[in-house]
Amino acid sequence: MQTSALQVIHERRSIRRYKDTPIPSADLEQILDAGIWAPSALNKQPWHFTVITDRALIDSIHAQGAAWLKQTEGRVVEKHCLHHAPCVLLVSGRADNHWAPIDCALASQNVLLAARALGYGSCFIGMLSQWLQSPAAADFLTQCHIPDGYQPQHFIALGTPDEVAPAPARIEQTITYL
Repeated sequence: MQTSALQVIHERRSIRRYKDTPIPSADLEQILDAGIWAPSALNKQPWHFTVITDRALIDSIHAQGAAWLKQTEGRVVEKHCLHHAPCVLLVSGRADNHWAPIDCALASQNVLLAARALGYGSCFIGMLSQWLQSPAAADFLTQCHIPDGYQPQHFIALGTPDEVAPAPARIEQTITYL
């Protein structure tokens, strides 16, 4: 399926319900390739993607993250943190790169748009970012084999949408011309 970049931007939604269908590896490779082609400060490309498709591990991430949010913030997570997606990306950035959080966000936006262009859904998951950077996530991160010198930033849920919400209205008065 081929669509224009502007159409993909306008049609992309945060998907919070997925079918239990795996993403074919050829499509997943295209999505990841889009991520690594993102712009980055000084072209340092400070990102690393960990692809998680193990259902038990995805559910464990949810359980650990939700428990941490309840303990530290008193926040009760009523829905699955990763929306039961069949594929979750853990995006990490070089710890010694000041711009890594921004560069990883740019790479993630490319991933979100590429997923939509190929007919998949995605959701940027920021709610677990503080857990990822806390000591409570150490055991989980050991399983991820993140390269030395990288720090986890956030997750991205990926899969075939089971439900697509309508586009929310855009906030007006957000542009000033000088």
